[in-house]
Amino acid sequence: LAILAKAFSVAAVGLDTGLLRSILREAAQRLEDLDTPALLVLLRVLLEIGTVTCFATTQQPLLLEAVNRLDCMHSQELAVLSYICAAGLGLDCDPSELSHDFLHLSCQA
Repeated sequence: LAILAKAFSVAAVGLDTGLLRSILREAAQRLEDLDTPALLVLLRVLLEIGTVTCFATTQQPLLLEAVNRLDCMHSQELAVLSYICAAGLGLDCDPSELSHDFLHLSCQA
């Protein structure tokens, strides 16, 4: 699923594609089966092909799953999630400055 979503990013296809919406639905139904790196790839790709507003509203199940995994993430995974949250919220800051608590709150917003 993450590879298919990445293909949409490379092709510069927007979030309004029916196939991409189907990928999102499938990913949301299989969250427990997605490993953390794949979840982060999906979130990052969806951020790249959507707008900030679209990102915040259409990725909610994926973001909530990321919150559930925060305590188990490795430092590199936390760095990726920090970038995703900062960019998704339109923040102009160094993502490494985002605290664990901020990530927790921003992913649930």
